[in-house]
Amino acid sequence: MDENIIQKKTKRSGSLIKIIIIVAIIAIVIAGITVGTMWFIKKTEADKDQLVANEVIAMIGMLDDKTITVDDEIEIERIKNKYYALTVAQKKLVSNRKVLDEVTDALEKAKVNEGVEKEKKANQDAADEVIRLIETLKEKTVTVDSENEITLIKMKYDALTRTQKDLVTNYSDLVTATNALDTAKDQKAADEVIRAIDSVDSYSLGTDDTQINMLFSQYEALTEEQKALVTNYDKLLGYQNTIKANESRQATVNNGVNLANNFPGYTGKWGNFGAHINGYQGMIEAVVKRDANLRGHFKCNPNPNYLDMYVSRFTRDTGGFGIGRCTITFTGYDKDEGYIATLYGEIVIKSDGTLYFSKTYYA
Repeated sequence: MDENIIQKKTKRSGSLIKIIIIVAIIAIVIAGITVGTMWFIKKTEADKDQLVANEVIAMIGMLDDKTITVDDEIEIERIKNKYYALTVAQKKLVSNRKVLDEVTDALEKAKVNEGVEKEKKANQDAADEVIRLIETLKEKTVTVDSENEITLIKMKYDALTRTQKDLVTNYSDLVTATNALDTAKDQKAADEVIRAIDSVDSYSLGTDDTQINMLFSQYEALTEEQKALVTNYDKLLGYQNTIKANESRQATVNNGVNLANNFPGYTGKWGNFGAHINGYQGMIEAVVKRDANLRGHFKCNPNPNYLDMYVSRFTRDTGGFGIGRCTITFTGYDKDEGYIATLYGEIVIKSDGTLYFSKTYYA
């Protein structure tokens, strides 16, 4: 009985061991399968990452050794977006990442260069427009009628930048045309004054200097350059002198008329007459001293101031000979015989206002 029990226990222990061995084998198999599966999965993911990276590598490779221009910007941006969409692991697999950086830098330089070139072209285009406008002036004679055209071209030139102005190779022609325009304008202004001076009828000039003063104002309004072009300025000065002479002559006539109208007459000593009791006696005194030769008729030692003198009022001359006349007498001792003698004469105011003494007789 005991042996049966022992046999049964032994059989049970052997079965248990078998089961344990089987379970262990199964566990080992499962573990191997799991490890293999995980290795396969990892290998598959790595292969997938490499494929994705290879696509980007190929895209970047197409740009390698290529001259980059702004036309490549869209393609470069597409590749960069593709690269930035990769995972960290995939980015590490992109072996030519440096090339992508280099073409990006090259693109920025190309964009800068293109901007410079565009600016150069824009500057040259702006300058060329002004150059063409200036060229049209070389075919024309510049006159005052050219002012609007030249002013427009100057405005176009002035609107350019400093860089653009430096590209206008025929600017000196614009300066020449501008100077020619200034000369033409100066000549026109001078010609207007010249014509105005020549239009004056010198024979009709009187004492009214209004017209001549206006001409002087017109002349003085000119620049110094324009004044130098007025070739008949001496004629204008001649007109002025003519008017001054006319004014002087008219003043003499007016003085003669005033003398004829206002002299009250005089009776007294010649010496007292010289005291200029009124404003007109000086005119009579001057003509007596000039024409009457008192010392040739009377004893005048030491002077003729003692002579009795009579001057009548003036009568207006209605015969057209002059303005008026008056009687004048001097009475004193004859210079040779010593008797009382009288010099009779007239003071005549001529039509031009001047006076002269006319001796009538001496007795």
